[in-house]
Amino acid sequence: MLPSTAKIRRRIDIPPHLSFRILFPYTTPMASIGKTERPEKQQSEIVKRFRANPLVFVGTVLVLIIVIVAFVLVPAFVPDAGGAQFDTTFGYYGNAPISFVAGNYFANVREQIARSYGGMDGAGYERFIWHEAFNAAAFRTAVLEEARLSGYTPPDAVVDKAVAQLDAFQENGRFSVVRYRSLDNGTRSRIWKEEQESLAITRYLADTSTLLTGEAEKAFISMMAEKQRKFDIAAFTVSDYPAEETAAYMRDNAGLFKTVHLSLITVTSNEGGAQTILDDIKAGRVTFEEAARTQSTDNFASRGGDMGSKMAFEFATVVTDEETRSLVLSLPAGELSAVITVPTGWAFFRAEEAPRDANPADSADIDKARSYLLSFQRGVIEDYWLDEAQSFIETAAVRGFDNACYEAGIEKSTIGPLPVNFGDSELFTTIGSYSIDALSSAPSSENFWNTAFSTPVGSASQPIVLGSYIVVLQPVEEIMVDAEDRSAIESYYAVSNNSNFETRLSQTLLKNKKFKDRFDAVFSKLYREG
Repeated sequence: MLPSTAKIRRRIDIPPHLSFRILFPYTTPMASIGKTERPEKQQSEIVKRFRANPLVFVGTVLVLIIVIVAFVLVPAFVPDAGGAQFDTTFGYYGNAPISFVAGNYFANVREQIARSYGGMDGAGYERFIWHEAFNAAAFRTAVLEEARLSGYTPPDAVVDKAVAQLDAFQENGRFSVVRYRSLDNGTRSRIWKEEQESLAITRYLADTSTLLTGEAEKAFISMMAEKQRKFDIAAFTVSDYPAEETAAYMRDNAGLFKTVHLSLITVTSNEGGAQTILDDIKAGRVTFEEAARTQSTDNFASRGGDMGSKMAFEFATVVTDEETRSLVLSLPAGELSAVITVPTGWAFFRAEEAPRDANPADSADIDKARSYLLSFQRGVIEDYWLDEAQSFIETAAVRGFDNACYEAGIEKSTIGPLPVNFGDSELFTTIGSYSIDALSSAPSSENFWNTAFSTPVGSASQPIVLGSYIVVLQPVEEIMVDAEDRSAIESYYAVSNNSNFETRLSQTLLKNKKFKDRFDAVFSKLYREG
């Protein structure tokens, strides 16, 4: 949360009689606390002083002008390493400048942040400190501008009361007129203006934050928690597709799992170049391995073109034309293919071994076939597990959920009670808090929540596909939460919704087209980073 001006005043250790000079901008003096001298009386006093000693009077005025230039105007310009001066306006919100001037909000926040990071130095830290202060000043400027555009100005009487309650003007627990009048008019004006701005900011933030959480919205959130359920869970892992099922699929689709050992030469320049290399190999002017190492452009060149043993389905992206691919995969040992078009150019192959059928008893072949199914025929595996889940449901209906889990070799999980918590909001009990892998995608699944709260209590649900799992759940208990317990959720929701309000509002305002960010250019010039 951005520090308020009041907090900044309290954090910076400045003597009371100086803090107001440093921290507060100019404005008209306080309307009802203390009185200034009448203009005509002031004028006569000035005339008297001039007539009494004109040289001393003029000298005093010149000194005053020098002081004003040195301490008010000059801080708006910061010299760079070459002695040049430039405007330290780091940005704008609308027409309101966001400037760094000694003693203003931007400067004081920068000093406070620098103190909190005391002892750290270097360009990186310095830029971070300046940028954080700039963001705070930009947000404050944006809020003040939006409050002004909305037509809100704190009434003078309210500002007067706020000034009268400042610690600097208290004596024995009461407002001290003497302390107030001990300050010069300029300081009093700056104090008054500062309080006026603080009140405007407070009102704007309060009004804006209330728009975030209406009563109807809080009531709706509360009603979401009214009905809660507890569930037993059984999960089937899709990747645990049985080896015998994989072997059966391999036998039915033998062409996909035929193993071939090929070598490859790829040319990206033109088809004629590939044909020339192929002709040279056939004529014995160069070996296949030498041509691959010196002229091939694929990843197998350093290995003399050797691609190793692969299953037929792995060539689908290498040779995209099905008929051409079938010819390549059927090459006898030692035979060369013709030059063919491939996605990366032109290529030809050499068969290192005769093709062989996959072995359903070989665990390596089974693993490759299962990988193919999971990647390209996942529906086949899911259909198998959906059938298994349906058998589980039938068993549960007769023998009970626990017995069905035992017979299927499944470890039962239990979650809840929890309401319909789509997205796993921390306002309610979350599914994620149970750390069950099978339910990792459940919070964002509409099918899961619809099934969970429409299945009768005591009955196994229809199977639900959740990522790499097939899940069956059984509601075992339904609880109705009373209004008193739900009221705590309303309160927490409102607090949670507003907890990072200023941060979100800052992000919104500073993405507004009204915001013009010149920070990088000004800071780079200031520190000669570029």
